[in-house]
Amino acid sequence: MAPFIIFSTALWSGLAPNITVWAFLNVAAGVLMIRRLLSPSVWILPSRPFTLAWGGILAWSALSLSWTSNFHATWTSIHKLILITIFSILFLNEQDAWNIGVRKAVIWAGALCAALWIFFPATARAWIPYPNLSSGFMAMAAVLAFGTFPFYIGSVAIFLANSLGAVLGWAGGAILELRRSKPRATLAFSALLVIISLIPADSNRFFDLWKRKIHDRYTFERITIWKDSLQMILANPLRGSGPGTFRDVYPAFKSIPDLRNAFHAHNEVINVLCESGIVGAALGLFLIILILRNIPRSSPWISAAAAALIQSFFDFNLRHPPVAVLFAFCLCQAVPIREPMELKPALQKVLLALTACWMILASLPGVAALVFVLNPRENLALALRLDPMNGFYRSQTGRMRDLEIAISLEPANVWYRRQAAQFYLSNWKISGNPASLEAAKKEYEKIMESAPNVVEFREEYKKYINH
Repeated sequence: MAPFIIFSTALWSGLAPNITVWAFLNVAAGVLMIRRLLSPSVWILPSRPFTLAWGGILAWSALSLSWTSNFHATWTSIHKLILITIFSILFLNEQDAWNIGVRKAVIWAGALCAALWIFFPATARAWIPYPNLSSGFMAMAAVLAFGTFPFYIGSVAIFLANSLGAVLGWAGGAILELRRSKPRATLAFSALLVIISLIPADSNRFFDLWKRKIHDRYTFERITIWKDSLQMILANPLRGSGPGTFRDVYPAFKSIPDLRNAFHAHNEVINVLCESGIVGAALGLFLIILILRNIPRSSPWISAAAAALIQSFFDFNLRHPPVAVLFAFCLCQAVPIREPMELKPALQKVLLALTACWMILASLPGVAALVFVLNPRENLALALRLDPMNGFYRSQTGRMRDLEIAISLEPANVWYRRQAAQFYLSNWKISGNPASLEAAKKEYEKIMESAPNVVEFREEYKKYINH
């Protein structure tokens, strides 16, 4: 099962909607949990302080449904937290078996991604459309394969993918592994790779990493997003906007140009503070302290986790399904545990029912997304039935009633309001009804209130309304 999960999510997650990949993992975790609950077994659970802290994060996320800016986004984020909970319990209880399966799967999946990236770059970009996320996975795989052939091929591919965050993660994980063992050949290869990447020659593909950072306008855009995110934190420091809602609230603070939006803060600490506030961040910090106190002195898993953690300060790699699951598995090596225990039969039955219900509910949004992508026009109605709380599907029906529901589901979504304003303007041009023009004016006023720094919205207002 470990190779199936790792290989599939690493190699097709770029082709499928992100929510579909998460749904696949939800089903896999649910099936594995049900299988274990049906068999008589002794359970290993985290220590009580760890359990209370993680339970606090789940409870805080559930409580945020009462104030979230996007109910659907927070709801799916809670599903992800439950997924990580189930996988972590499975990892703790079957660690030896998972250790072997996960390590082999990660190393060879990473090597296959690397080979595609080096020898078939066009094919790689078709299968792996997000180089920063996939190279983050390859960095973790390279660290786990330290000193072997997959390490060398993976390291080359990481530099060729031109993601500085992944390179920094790879470097941090490799340095930790060098402390455990100091193979001269591996050290010399790594140093040579870094030196070659610094040679400013047009024919040097490795130098493209730095060339991109120098000339790419999106490099400095990330710093702007961080500055804007700090304003988001100050606007709602205690409770945040709700898990998964960064892209909904960001337009109110954004200063990056054009109509571009940021789905994440490109820094996991800042992103957590924006979405979960000081309370959620404090609970997360307590978990990290408990893990740090229990970290084994020498473990490739911890080095791989460090690689992912370093990249997360510059990226959103921990929100990429294969990286998130692997990161959780790595941290499970250091989770403090209590004495093995047996679950009461009544409790096992309750957990069975809850797991089955959760698995079905958590899979529906992913199924809906996949159905919609296969044929958006014909399958829209089916997708909406499977995932009725999804505002995007409602905004695509062409019916004003559904668009109004989408706006009520996601009141901070300026794009839905823009669609509504365009609808009212179209109706005004046809009918001449002043009420339609007034409705469009109100929508644009709300848009400019939610996104005051977006020049394009003000220009549209002047062009269509206040001319």
